[in-house]
Amino acid sequence: MPVGPEGAEDSITVLDLTLANFAEVGLTEVGIIVGYRKEAVYERKEALEQKYGVKLTLIDNDKAEEWNNAYSLWCGRDALKDGVILANGDTVHPVSVEKTLLAARGDGKKIILALDTVKNLADEEMRSSSTPTRASSASPSSWTPPRRPASTSASPSSRARPPPTWPTP
Repeated sequence: MPVGPEGAEDSITVLDLTLANFAEVGLTEVGIIVGYRKEAVYERKEALEQKYGVKLTLIDNDKAEEWNNAYSLWCGRDALKDGVILANGDTVHPVSVEKTLLAARGDGKKIILALDTVKNLADEEMRSSSTPTRASSASPSSWTPPRRPASTSASPSSRARPPPTWPTP
């Protein structure tokens, strides 16, 4: 989906922005799990490879419109074996995220997460929950996000977040 003016030949998509980030940090192989509007990605595959200097492997998720992101990960499980930077296809972030993730590798770290601790999420945005033995997603109807006290500062450096509340399974 373009993020620029619709119909413009040079319109940039979220995929373009992500591939540009990956190319800037030196990644050369990219697996893309495609489902919704996958034909558009297949049509642009060769041009994207040339533009960003990456080799693309397209992986089909034929249940993309009925199942969630976890199933997309399942579809791409073979590509995850050697380590990955996972980027959602519907979010935009600066290249500093990839740079920070790559710089944090080492010392036996198996999983490194980038978290946005600044953006306020609306009630209908993606959430997850976990316990020591289980992680799952929570639908908006089964979970109420924690509310910040009215006195909480909006400054990222001084923001005090209330402890999370998790739904009971």
